[in-house]
Amino acid sequence: MSATTAAPPLRPSYCGRCGAPVAAGSAFCGRCGNPVAPMAAAATGYSYPVLPAATVHSAAHRLPPRRMVMVAAAALAVVVVLITLIAVLARPTANPKCVYACGPPRIGARAISGNAYHNPQWGYSVDFNTNALAVATSDTDSVTLQGGQGLPTAQVVAMSGTDVNGALQNAVSGLNGQQYQDIQTAGSVPGAEVGEVAGVGTYLTANSTQVNQPVAIQVIAATSHSVTIVVTLVDAQSQNNKVTGISNWDLDYVLSEVVWPGS
Repeated sequence: MSATTAAPPLRPSYCGRCGAPVAAGSAFCGRCGNPVAPMAAAATGYSYPVLPAATVHSAAHRLPPRRMVMVAAAALAVVVVLITLIAVLARPTANPKCVYACGPPRIGARAISGNAYHNPQWGYSVDFNTNALAVATSDTDSVTLQGGQGLPTAQVVAMSGTDVNGALQNAVSGLNGQQYQDIQTAGSVPGAEVGEVAGVGTYLTANSTQVNQPVAIQVIAATSHSVTIVVTLVDAQSQNNKVTGISNWDLDYVLSEVVWPGS
């Protein structure tokens, strides 16, 4: 004998005219006689529609894993750059920022070439490019380096004491009036230093009778361990450098590579 499946019970209904309950299976309302359509059988369960993933907000805007990694890496790089910038800007500096003719930061002992000039009286040394300059004159206190055509020139003089301003003024006053005519002070040398030692400097213009052309003159003085060194640089006036008139890497090198006594 086969089993039979019982039909699902009919859902109760109500008259659409008077609202009275209508007995299951009745075709007419027992109160007003209004015909009543039979109701569908009660559902035995519930089902819910499944929405496509693209219609769900979070799913539609979710980044692929590879793009998420790229976005995270970019954000990390921005954070690192900001931290580095803040650290650099907040770093204290003992001396004013050097902006011209600055010696490179030294790590360890200074390396001096075999062609450098050494002064036995004061113990300082001057390194220079032998392809551009040569020792023209020297004495117990000073050395003068000069190019093949009379320019550029660099004179280094050592003396005792710590009065850099007085030494600077004496050097400017001592410029050869016959060699340099119409000397005019043009300004100070920003970031002036001699061999990584901060100092003071003056920029001048003049007409050189030796090479018969306008020249720029820098006089820079600094002191260390009770010794003052004055460097005088002369070269043709540069149109590329309106700050100090000189744009010559060989002279910059001389200025940077003065090695002080005991260093």
